[in-house]
Amino acid sequence: MAKDTAIIDMDNPKQRQILMGWIKSLRGPHRVKITEARSARSLHQNAYYWGVVIQYVRDGLEAVWGESMEPEEVHEWLKVKFLPLEPVIDRRTGELKGRRIGSSARCDTKEFADYLNRIIAFARDELGVEIPPAEK
Repeated sequence: MAKDTAIIDMDNPKQRQILMGWIKSLRGPHRVKITEARSARSLHQNAYYWGVVIQYVRDGLEAVWGESMEPEEVHEWLKVKFLPLEPVIDRRTGELKGRRIGSSARCDTKEFADYLNRIIAFARDELGVEIPPAEK
């Protein structure tokens, strides 16, 4: 987590009051971003991704396209194909300097589930591969 990031429970009146006091004390231009705090991708999601999804996609790429890749190469290719590019920002000025490949490690549980669903749909529609659902 960035050093300028804090998790505030907006249902906690004391924490909410502290945040509002901090906002009221600001002067001059500031960039403030408030996002919902969510859990990072789960160990279960990660195990399913590496143990099932990557292997099925790898096998499908080889069978349908004749493309042979190692699991890490499949992972990198899937990130490029299915994760949005992340901004690279000059933290001093707020200026957008470019974009980089998205990181699955920085996904929260919902974002990672969406990523998995896009991959599963691709495997089904483009490779004819049915990836089995994750076990609960």
